[in-house]
Amino acid sequence: MRKGAALFLAALIAAAPLTAAAQDQADCKFQDADADWATEAMQAWAIARDDLLKVPEAETPARLILYDAACTFTVDADPWRAAAHGGEIETPDGGKLPAKVASFAAAFGEGQPFLVMALPSIWEAQGVKSDLGLPTMLTGVFLHEMTHTRQMTGLYPRIGAFQKAYGGSDFDDDIVQTRFEANAAFKAGIDAERDLLYRAAAAATDAEARALARQAHARIAARRAKWFTGKDAMFAEAEDTFLTLEGSGQWVAYAWLTKHPLGAEIEPATALTAFRRGGRKWSQDEGLALFLVIDRLVPDWQARVFSDEPASALQLLAEATR
Repeated sequence: MRKGAALFLAALIAAAPLTAAAQDQADCKFQDADADWATEAMQAWAIARDDLLKVPEAETPARLILYDAACTFTVDADPWRAAAHGGEIETPDGGKLPAKVASFAAAFGEGQPFLVMALPSIWEAQGVKSDLGLPTMLTGVFLHEMTHTRQMTGLYPRIGAFQKAYGGSDFDDDIVQTRFEANAAFKAGIDAERDLLYRAAAAATDAEARALARQAHARIAARRAKWFTGKDAMFAEAEDTFLTLEGSGQWVAYAWLTKHPLGAEIEPATALTAFRRGGRKWSQDEGLALFLVIDRLVPDWQARVFSDEPASALQLLAEATR
């Protein structure tokens, strides 16, 4: 396990004193349930990183910022530290957010990754529930976001370039959905191709899976050719990038929940329902479907997605059809 994680877990288990900067914050200690979850989440990430994503430990570890209602707990290459936050979380890129339910990955400085996530006590206090059990669901969320911290070099520059070209204040991973959700024909296309992908992932044979993937690929290509034109042409790369980003994050959470012998041992149908969330988020739902198909039909895709010049979800789908 990487140095930062090891220090973090040692601090949790030993209840080590706070760093000098936070000595006056005597109440900044993990609640027992939050400490148990954080330990298990870091162990799950080690499994997901090594066995599912098959990527090495990062030379520059992600900075993790976890928080409860009173305090932030930060770990990176340095020893862990804690401090009262006064109801507002400061992020390494200069942002601020209220100490409520949140989980996201981003970058600061020269592309250094960080992850911010509310601890389970906050999610529980805000009434969040899951059929998987809240701690298990949040471990899946944590794995999703930690996966993003390994994609900063390859995918985030593309996102930055698109964001600059787009110039809107509503930019996020749902940007294609924001632009086209009111377009009934576009949405019907998304629904049809997504359903074909889930059918391909569940097909009885690889030959059937490939045939269904071929149909889905043709539908995706036709939809993109029809709608991503003129001033909307810039959405083509954004869609592919966010399907890659969100789909791989969803896949690793699903795979840990269902496939790994040291994972959560959740029934696939239950895990799929939980992480699809009714298909409300296009990039996450279709992205997951894409990577279920890719994982079935494209060997060793992980090395190609988690690289400085990553292959995209739609590139890999095209290979799956062949």
